[in-house]
Amino acid sequence: MNIVYLIGNGFDLNLRMRTKYEHFYEYYLSNSEDDNSPHIENLKNAIENGKKHWSDLEYALGKYLNNIEINEAVVLHNNLIRHLSNYIKYEEDRFLIDDGQKNIFWNYLFCPHLDDRLLFVERTEINNDMKQWASDWDIKIITFNYTKSIEKLSGYTGKTIQIGTHVNKNQRYNINLSEIEHIHGFADERMILGVNDISQIANDKLRYETRIIDRFVKSECNNTYGLRHNEKCIEWINNANLICLFGLSFGETDKKWWEMIGEALKKGTKVILFEHNADKHFNRNQGPDIKEEKEAIKDRFLSKTNIEKDLRDNMALQII
Repeated sequence: MNIVYLIGNGFDLNLRMRTKYEHFYEYYLSNSEDDNSPHIENLKNAIENGKKHWSDLEYALGKYLNNIEINEAVVLHNNLIRHLSNYIKYEEDRFLIDDGQKNIFWNYLFCPHLDDRLLFVERTEINNDMKQWASDWDIKIITFNYTKSIEKLSGYTGKTIQIGTHVNKNQRYNINLSEIEHIHGFADERMILGVNDISQIANDKLRYETRIIDRFVKSECNNTYGLRHNEKCIEWINNANLICLFGLSFGETDKKWWEMIGEALKKGTKVILFEHNADKHFNRNQGPDIKEEKEAIKDRFLSKTNIEKDLRDNMALQII
């Protein structure tokens, strides 16, 4: 059985790391070493004067390119990568873990179907599905984060780790964490910052320029390293029996992945969405309200896919 996790920045925020773009802006705007560059000064002014608009740095950057020349765009991109790299490395150095965090991580990783926040009928449904697979469970993780927090929690060093076992028809099988892929790179290696595709580059003149595409379009930037990161992750999703999504905002600059999961749903793949909203509080007397919130979350995710509207109700049945 193949289980694929897609993990976003909410994971690191949950570990008390300051890795929102808003956190980075504080550092970036206070750094004065580039103040002699008018292009960078203009970018900083744009961020300073419209932080709400820049809440998604990547999407806003695609819009910002509308009024600049190709050489300016390259300078800005290199500058942002350098400072973002320094900031993330600083946050990583501050991050300490304890055994309690490790245990929580392991439990979620190999028992996503046993989370006590799932309804009994939901746990039963997933458990019954998983019992169909009388085999080892292979877990792969696609992280959208630059940090190595997952590696620190798991102890993963590039080789398969057996993290548990499960019993099916009186036969014991292994649960393995086999691979972790950083689709956007690391703080100090192949860091990627950009948009989903050329349509999100507002400047028509730059949209087809190789120097821009190779830096600002994520999949093309990944291809410049020649390591087949995109192809590998696409293959994992296509072969997954269960996909778990944690800490993701389902932003427009990564929409290719949400559309890919939509195609997986059409083939019968089950999906678990782990959604945290600090502004929502429910008590045990609010079953209908909780159900409505869950349906709204499913609808929001499905709206990010290419699934036709008349099929979404059926697809929602495969999402928990």
